[in-house]
Amino acid sequence: MEIETLQRDFARYEKVKKFMLLPEPLSIDKGEMTPSLKIKRSTLEAKYKEQIDQLYAEESIVKS
Repeated sequence: MEIETLQRDFARYEKVKKFMLLPEPLSIDKGEMTPSLKIKRSTLEAKYKEQIDQLYAEESIVKS
């Protein structure tokens, strides 16, 4: 199934607009998750800063 099909009943603000697949699963050992499996957002934002910036840069190009 496509994401659009699965999200058809969602409000606009609830829909996934952009995403990226990571090269490997998140890991507690690498400090990306806590022992209770919560995501450490600040760690991931720093590690994947370039990819995140590219996602937002592509969005601004499309809107222009």
